[in-house]
Amino acid sequence: MNEVVPMTERHLPLIAIPAHNEEKHIARTIVLVRETHLNAKLVVVDDGSTDKTAAIAKAMGCEVIHMPRNVGKANAFLAAAKYASRSHAAAFMTLDADMTRVPTQDLELMLRLATNASQKRKEIMVIGNVFEGKDKTNMPQLSGIRSFSMPVIHRLVSSRSKGVPKGYGLELFLSDFCHFTKVLTLPTKFEAEEAGRKGLHRQLKEIRHMDRILSDLHKRPKNRASKKMLREKRRMPK
Repeated sequence: MNEVVPMTERHLPLIAIPAHNEEKHIARTIVLVRETHLNAKLVVVDDGSTDKTAAIAKAMGCEVIHMPRNVGKANAFLAAAKYASRSHAAAFMTLDADMTRVPTQDLELMLRLATNASQKRKEIMVIGNVFEGKDKTNMPQLSGIRSFSMPVIHRLVSSRSKGVPKGYGLELFLSDFCHFTKVLTLPTKFEAEEAGRKGLHRQLKEIRHMDRILSDLHKRPKNRASKKMLREKRRMPK
């Protein structure tokens, strides 16, 4: 087994928690992560909250990235990814703000896989199962519990893409973006607050948006060259 080499504080894995009006849950999530005693930096992305989410996170010693307004989970994710890239993090991981269970072994494994791949300059995305609510609803492909090696994050941050789809498209965008990246889905045992019917309704809504979102992604020019080709094609006489 490959062991992770010692890292300075600057080069620790970074765990980001996008949060919008999560004052009822954010403290518990922070405590759950810290109880794992893993050597990682914890950052909360306050997505324009109007409650005490940011104040609670700051009072608990977390670094907080403030979004000027509610820009959505996707843009909060990108803000955290850019921060991780600038700060030379060893790996990047995201958790939901309403976690009720964060298993130490699962968190450590996801961080270790991403960190080891970063050290080898290889791309990997690791997806963790998350069970929501009393009904333990679980759809791995829509899970927000993911870790990434830094080559993936650097490529994402430097991408010429105008951004990710709005609404429920972040997880689908990431899966599409990592189409040629090594992707692992692990049978983890993370649990989140999202309760029963509400969680299922949200996931069904995501499924209804899949075809539209992925269709938009595939139609979007991926760089300046393809945009130029598209413009020239439109100018050609029919």
